[in-house]
Amino acid sequence: MIRFISIRQWLVLVVTMLLSLPLAAQTVTGTLEGTVSDLSGSALPGVTVTIRDKDTGLERVTVTNSDGRFSAP
Repeated sequence: MIRFISIRQWLVLVVTMLLSLPLAAQTVTGTLEGTVSDLSGSALPGVTVTIRDKDTGLERVTVTNSDGRFSAP
């Protein structure tokens, strides 16, 4: 048997879906980028960079490239 959905049920479904859309879009992302250099300004390749969140203790470790640049998503 096929069960028909009433207009009221459709309305509730549509309103619920529309209200939940902004919740799905709330994400926290970012990228930290930088360059490691010595006192003379020369790039330092192969340097290990550790980024630590003080609040959570979460760490991200990356290594500089040949230009001394690093990127940590």
